[in-house]
Amino acid sequence: MLKSTGNGRATCWDPQGRVMFDSEISRNHGHHSVDFHHHDNKVVSKVEESSAPDAGIQWYRSTFYFDEKGNKTGENHQSHDDQLHIRLNDPPVVPQKEVQQCAVLYNNETWFINQTEFTLIVSYTARNETKTDTIASGDTLKMGDMVQAQFFEDPSKTAVFQAIPLKKNKRSEKWKFSFQKSGENNKGNTCRQYYFTIVQSLESKKSSKKPKA
Repeated sequence: MLKSTGNGRATCWDPQGRVMFDSEISRNHGHHSVDFHHHDNKVVSKVEESSAPDAGIQWYRSTFYFDEKGNKTGENHQSHDDQLHIRLNDPPVVPQKEVQQCAVLYNNETWFINQTEFTLIVSYTARNETKTDTIASGDTLKMGDMVQAQFFEDPSKTAVFQAIPLKKNKRSEKWKFSFQKSGENNKGNTCRQYYFTIVQSLESKKSSKKPKA
């Protein structure tokens, strides 16, 4: 919030750096404010947004809920229009509890297939956690699970894969190793398996010739 203008922005991000919530805020001609609440791991758990332009009747309040990984799990909205049906002679309105909608969770499994001639040390890094294992030539290995709310997501878009030879020698140092997506398989309605083949290719050698003057 800039003191000079009375305007600003309220923004929060999930642990992967993706924007969870973003809104303008203001203290001019009424107010437009945002309050953040947090889980124990400091990820935002609830956002309360309210606005009352010119301090008039056209106010509204919105509440957004998030899990500990930053996924939105529900929202609730209230405004002046919701109360237009109330008359002075009506009985008191008992406020209803806000219902938090549960998000459907989808599991994304990552599998590595080693088609190189070497036994490799492979690593899988996602959401600030790294898993390391070894995989022999010709073997298939399950490397990780990533849970995502509301939809499936290719792990290669958010995770980092690496492979190095278990034994370093003159032959293994000639090769570099890369991952190629080779298939997907639905394992039920909320689980999908993603397969990545590890292949080898010769490292490009730098030219030893001196440049001409």
